[in-house]
Amino acid sequence: TDAARVLAFARGAPAEVVVVATRPGPRATVAADAVVALPAGRWTDLVTGDAVVGTLELGGRVLPLAVLERDR
Repeated sequence: TDAARVLAFARGAPAEVVVVATRPGPRATVAADAVVALPAGRWTDLVTGDAVVGTLELGGRVLPLAVLERDR
């Protein structure tokens, strides 16, 4: 499953930073509809600058990672 290829880590209580990465390997891609549920709130992906709310879509990402910071 795609869950076996994704690592996510939240820092803080409540979370202020979330890092999400897909596992490298010969089958490093995840399904186009793969998502990671995020803690409530609005987030900014520090890698792409995109705003994220609710879930982070993993399919079709150019880079295999996201560094999300909670908007204040």
